[in-house]
Amino acid sequence: MVEERHLPVKRLALSVFLWVLAGSTAFAAKPAPKAPPIPPAPGWEITGTSSVALPEPPVTQRVEQRVFGKSGRVVSRAGFTYLSRGDFYNHPAISAELSYYPIEWIGVDLVASFFFSHLNATAEALRISTGLLPDSQKPIVRIAAGGRLAFAYGKLLIESMGTVLHFDANLALHLGALKTDTSFNPALDLGLVLQVRAYERLLIYSELGWMVSYESRTNTNFASGPLGTLGVGLLF
Repeated sequence: MVEERHLPVKRLALSVFLWVLAGSTAFAAKPAPKAPPIPPAPGWEITGTSSVALPEPPVTQRVEQRVFGKSGRVVSRAGFTYLSRGDFYNHPAISAELSYYPIEWIGVDLVASFFFSHLNATAEALRISTGLLPDSQKPIVRIAAGGRLAFAYGKLLIESMGTVLHFDANLALHLGALKTDTSFNPALDLGLVLQVRAYERLLIYSELGWMVSYESRTNTNFASGPLGTLGVGLLF
């Protein structure tokens, strides 16, 4: 009778043992999770058996080195000039310049301007009706010498043309004489110059400045006004 009472307990223990054994076997048979694949290094491609280096991407544009060098060289320029002094005259002119650069950022200049001054419409009508002329003098020739300081250099990429423009900016100061229809007068001008290397030795330049000259008049002894020039140059 005692053995029959303990038989259900033995059966229960045997069932629990078999259940634990089956669970542990299933857990051991479960595969471990795979590690994520290592991505290839930049510039490499993984093939079926090995990795192969990718070719470098093509270079479509390159930054050019400084090619607009002026040290030890001469630049000649010629262009159209206009002087405005508010003196009842129009002052178109042709200018010629010669510059020597002992070093890259310093230039020594010689400038000559030939004026084709004439009365404006108001003064011409007054001259015809009354015979009177303004007391201002008519410029004929300007000759000056001085120097320039190249304070900036730049490059501009024009993608549509596939070219790079090289240019520099200068401050120019000249002192000389202005020949008028009545006398020789001292003259001084200060200007900002921008010159662009258009093709090898060819330059395009523009200048905007202010010119002051001594001139004996009724109410003042000085004449001044803006002076602008646009022209081309050659680099030797």
